[in-house]
Amino acid sequence: MTGSGVGFSCDVPALFMYDTTFRGNYFSQGASIAIILLISVAVLIIPYLRYSLRVEVKR
Repeated sequence: MTGSGVGFSCDVPALFMYDTTFRGNYFSQGASIAIILLISVAVLIIPYLRYSLRVEVKR
C-alpha cells in the first residue's frame, strides 16, 4: 500500500478499523468500530432480505 490520500480521503471504514486495531494496538476502539460497521451493514441488508423473501413467496 502507498498510504492514505490527502486528509485520509482514500480510507474506507474497514481499513480504518484494521489500522486502529492492529497497527495502533487499540483493540477496544477497533472492536467498537467493527460493531458499528456490523450494525450499519445490518440496517441496510435486513430490509433488502425481507423484501426479497416477500417477493419470492408471492411467486
